[in-house]
Amino acid sequence: MTDDNPPIPTGWTRISVQIGEMLFRLDVPSFRLDDCVFDFEANFNMPLHECRNTPSGDLAVKDIARQASRLGYNVTVCQAALWLLQHSADTTTAGFSPEKAMSCWVVATVSRS
Repeated sequence: MTDDNPPIPTGWTRISVQIGEMLFRLDVPSFRLDDCVFDFEANFNMPLHECRNTPSGDLAVKDIARQASRLGYNVTVCQAALWLLQHSADTTTAGFSPEKAMSCWVVATVSRS
């Protein structure tokens, strides 16, 4: 039997995203969170780093997350959530306003040990 919610290793950060029934989880060393966002931005042909804190950046990253979730790309979904939490133009909800994605609610959390 596997543990559905394993403990977070000391000095690490867990990014969890629930989209409907699908759970995406990524553990990252806490000191590498900025690198995780940089790696995410580097994976696409659009200059996401120039779209930080803009509505167009929020829309692009949400779309990337939706597409990645359909394909089961765990790392991309979690990196997109981290990007939105750090760089969303919507400072009141960090990009996770009550909206529907793929006909289900999206919930993202970041936890540290």
